[in-house]
Amino acid sequence: MKKTKKQKKKTASDLYLSEEILNDIKLKPEILWPCYIVEQDKYCDGDSKKFPGWKVIEVNIHQQNLLKKNEDIILGSKKFWQCFNESADITFIDKYFDKHMYNKMLNELIGTQERYDNISKNIAICCCELKEIHKIHQEKREVCPLTYKQNIIEVLELRNGDNVHDRFAIMDGEIWHCGASIGGTHPSLNALTHGWKDENNALRNFFRKEKSYEE
Repeated sequence: MKKTKKQKKKTASDLYLSEEILNDIKLKPEILWPCYIVEQDKYCDGDSKKFPGWKVIEVNIHQQNLLKKNEDIILGSKKFWQCFNESADITFIDKYFDKHMYNKMLNELIGTQERYDNISKNIAICCCELKEIHKIHQEKREVCPLTYKQNIIEVLELRNGDNVHDRFAIMDGEIWHCGASIGGTHPSLNALTHGWKDENNALRNFFRKEKSYEE
């Protein structure tokens, strides 16, 4: 009986969109306001395409503060994290990227591991809080080794961080401009916009050239 070859696991490099494919993708610019919503008696990620108003902002702040106090997973933009789950090549640029954002990212990664079992992600986090992020990076690697085996998660030093004001995410060639934090995880009034192509991968490659944090 003929043995069937074991299917080789796809890597982020295999899945990353080429310029030829990117040219065929129609991106539509859009603004999103993080707006946490209730589903099954629990607050979840959410968005509004219209300005949500101050009452919603007050709820966002209250719920996020509770989650941080209890060391629970923080909330963010539903559409942003859906895009994260479906993307293979991801770059985050946020000099204030902290442990709460790292835990949010990792929780999303673990939650979709079964759905995307044959797909690995290549994630680069460009930040200034290197010691804090590297510490949690090492701790979580010991707790869930399979996730780190399947995906590449790299922490890069954001040099000249004082000269980088805004936050950005590039996911499979699409630029997200994040107002206050990556993925809409800041509860105060802020917005995210997306729908722009990273021409020639210029923004991605500019930050990916930064030095990897040394253990």
